Amino acid sequence: MTSPGNDPSVLTVGAIDTHGTAIRSDDTVAPFSSRGPTRYDMVIKPDVVAPGTRIVSAEVENSYLSRTFPDRHVTGEGRAAYMQLSGTSMSAGVVSGTVALLLEEKRRLKPVDVKVVVQLTSTFMPAAGLLSGGAGSLNALAAVVSLRHPSVRQATNIASESIVASRVFFAPSHQASRVSRVRDHSILWNTSIVWDTSVVWGTSIVWDTSIVWDTSIVWDTSIVGDASIVWDT
Repeated sequence: MTSPGNDPSVLTVGAIDTHGTAIRSDDTVAPFSSRGPTRYDMVIKPDVVAPGTRIVSAEVENSYLSRTFPDRHVTGEGRAAYMQLSGTSMSAGVVSGTVALLLEEKRRLKPVDVKVVVQLTSTFMPAAGLLSGGAGSLNALAAVVSLRHPSVRQATNIASESIVASRVFFAPSHQASRVSRVRDHSILWNTSIVWDTSVVWGTSIVWDTSIVWDTSIVWDTSIVGDASIVWDT
């Protein structure tokens, strides 16, 4: 994963393909979505993934995209025109909208607070793994609910499916060191385990989709690398 998504401080978003359905069980990480770790410093990325295939959004009249891909036009004309596009740029817009909802709930949230909420409430994608799907698929409903009721850890119901939160948060050590501030916001639960700079990711360790992360995995200081991780329970 390269620039600009390799910045360890930003919330980096990958793309998923919803396959045109509202249910989440058939979602997959899009082939074009960049996989981690980041080049050079080997930071775990992306942070989360969100819908990014065949997304209908505003179309700029006579723009390069409008002229080059006229078949992507969906409806309307002029300033009321819409087209369908795919890409992580579309996914980033979905996450930005969720962040706006979170800031409506709590205006004093810091960037690391937002990252914690978004990651902890996302839905982990075992088939994708940590370096393709990040902490998981964005769940805007669960994120907002977690701010309103921080002590409640209930699953959300989307398209008649029960969606369970990943309860995993990871960030560079300089961000994870601010976890105490996040806990003051009652976002992180008291049972969370915080891994600091003693947990290091090195270039000698390769993580791929064959690794499934769940509560049965215990990490110790024998793991060497470059990012901090917070596991809930």
